Amino acid sequence: MTTRIVEYLADIACAGSLLGLRSGASVADIDRAIGDPGYVDDIDKRRKHFRRDYGLIEFVFKRDPVANWACFSAKVAVHRLRWNTHIPRSILPEIGEAPPVVPLGCLTESIIGRGRSIRKMDTEFRDFEYYSISSSPAQVIATAEDIDDILVANSVWSIALW
Repeated sequence: MTTRIVEYLADIACAGSLLGLRSGASVADIDRAIGDPGYVDDIDKRRKHFRRDYGLIEFVFKRDPVANWACFSAKVAVHRLRWNTHIPRSILPEIGEAPPVVPLGCLTESIIGRGRSIRKMDTEFRDFEYYSISSSPAQVIATAEDIDDILVANSVWSIALW
């Protein structure tokens, strides 16, 4: 299964970047790049961190004395595709019609096809497996066992870009 979304996910995973955004991006940078008002903000009680959730994509920020808020985590929540989640309009043309699940094997092939290697990381987690990509800060997280009838073992759960 080589679909546009698999190719897109491989591109951003290898780059460790989404729409040119990288770790340290400001809220304004992300607003400009995503260009979609369809998000929910979740601010912690102490106002030290907040999460901006665009459905398929999540960004987490921490207080920063220069940028006010600086992004320290970006994640593509691939597992949400099974629920027909919101996909920001800035990436919709790139991924086209998205299947409800992305098999790890398909993403791995696409990453290797870009001249990169992908390696399973040693972790103590049993429900999920973590994979690193050569020359990229990104990690691919995959299910180690069946979650339900759709999201089975070796399905991509998410991609942590940074």
